[in-house]
Amino acid sequence: MDIKTQGLFLLFFMQIKCGRPLAQQFSQLRSRNVMAGILLAPGPVSTLVSVKRLSKVFNDGLSRTKFISTAKKLEELGFGVLANAGQHVFVKLAPENVQPLLMSSEYCDLCTAQKYELNYRKPTSSAVGQKVKEAVVAMGLVQPEAFNEFVM
Repeated sequence: MDIKTQGLFLLFFMQIKCGRPLAQQFSQLRSRNVMAGILLAPGPVSTLVSVKRLSKVFNDGLSRTKFISTAKKLEELGFGVLANAGQHVFVKLAPENVQPLLMSSEYCDLCTAQKYELNYRKPTSSAVGQKVKEAVVAMGLVQPEAFNEFVM
């Protein structure tokens, strides 16, 4: 068997074993990575740029559309709120409110509760400008003291 045939055989076997096409598996994996990126961006607010600054992986391929759709999914799951504050932002829930979700078997692969809390309490990314901070405070989504740089 030549190498091309072996590769096709392997792909076919993996699709049978996993029960869904490989492209769908990679898409779902990517979606979970973006979810984790949004949750682990520093501070209580995530933006497209703050997530892109986390990793070259996000910088190379994360689109505005993917950020918004993933943030909507996180909102549906109860991790926070997607808001438009001059730009789309994801306002994360306080760590004590998210801990039960992160401890469930369905979402434990996104990040640990300890890592979420550590990153939540970090200073907000410089990608989140003053106007965005003021807007989310004015909407009542974040308390003003949340941006008085947490003590780690």
